[in-house]
Amino acid sequence: MKWKRNFNAADYRLAILLTVLLVVCGCAGRQLVPRSAEYVRPDRLASIWGQLAEMESLYAGGVIKLEARDGQKNSQRIRIAARAPDRLKMQWLTPWHTVVWQLLIDNRQFWLSDSHSQITYHGWLGLKTGKNSCKQQSAWWTYIELMASWRLLFSKPSPELMSADSREEPGLANLPTAETEYLVTADRTMPAGKIIRFADGSQWRINYLEFVTVKDGRIFPRKLEIICPAAKVELRFSTVQLDHDFKEKTFSYQQKNFSLKEVDCHNLLTP
Repeated sequence: MKWKRNFNAADYRLAILLTVLLVVCGCAGRQLVPRSAEYVRPDRLASIWGQLAEMESLYAGGVIKLEARDGQKNSQRIRIAARAPDRLKMQWLTPWHTVVWQLLIDNRQFWLSDSHSQITYHGWLGLKTGKNSCKQQSAWWTYIELMASWRLLFSKPSPELMSADSREEPGLANLPTAETEYLVTADRTMPAGKIIRFADGSQWRINYLEFVTVKDGRIFPRKLEIICPAAKVELRFSTVQLDHDFKEKTFSYQQKNFSLKEVDCHNLLTP
């Protein structure tokens, strides 16, 4: 990885931080064109969503575009390496392909590194420190917990979901219990996205806008739209590799010259 401490991209660093802080908010109420899965028979829903490719890992590059409610617009390059069940490296890049921020998740630990300040914030996911103790947690913390369950963005309805009344979605990285409503296109031929509802009442609306054909003739959403209260975020992948064979060191923390700060949901990114 190429780190550059002093680069002429201070505005980019601030813009990227703003983008992520806006992205993490729960999703807003916005009318969807796709038809709800409630109006599709379970066997038909399984067939429609069965077109999505299975994957154990993902290596992708692309762009995040932001349209904030206050009229602000922004765009950043990103690079993602992820391997099931919960290993992930996500990097925010400048136009010169230097790394501004990096999020590394491995075995329930995370390292959030700021290349400008050369500080890494380290913590553990899923730790409980008392009832409602993290109610006012940092937006970054919520984002980190969600990214630990990156496959949720691309997951299919589970067999249990198709055969039972419960709509609970398993495997959500210790976020409050959530349920997922799966959507299909109006003609009932393609998956259209999902609505993820969290126990605290917030929700994310994820729309699949574009597909590419990958392995075994199956499809993968190359373009996603995430509707949140503060912004609409468009994630477009320019390169996608499924089941990429990563080297073990890909998900190892290697920033030896960075100072390390231990954090929890209360003091993440505070001085």
